[in-house]
Amino acid sequence: MTKSSDVTIQKGESVRPAERFQKLLDKYEDDPRYIAEGLLIEINEQVVHLMERKGINRTQLAALLDVSSAYVTKLLNGNENLTIKQLVRLSAALDSSVDVAIVPRQFKVKRLSGHPQEVRQAASLARPR
Repeated sequence: MTKSSDVTIQKGESVRPAERFQKLLDKYEDDPRYIAEGLLIEINEQVVHLMERKGINRTQLAALLDVSSAYVTKLLNGNENLTIKQLVRLSAALDSSVDVAIVPRQFKVKRLSGHPQEVRQAASLARPR
């Protein structure tokens, strides 16, 4: 038995890279740090999509938020831990709203991150209030 990247593989077991990767994902899917990073990526993808849709660049978004361009770059690179207040300000600057749901673990929430087309589709289906 060998351990590769903390995934146990039985001796003689042939594991393709995709299977090894899936085992790693399965192992960490309930890890709070992994979940938080996934949410940050999802939020960043949505923000970038809204910026593209509205024709807003980082400098313009910084002006709308009254922050530096460097701060916006940090946000969009995932180097900044967003607070709820910052997220609300960010969404308001993009003429959008924030929707958060806390659901029981037995219900799997389909994440949009990693699938930009799904994010775009969801955003285009959103109805104006």
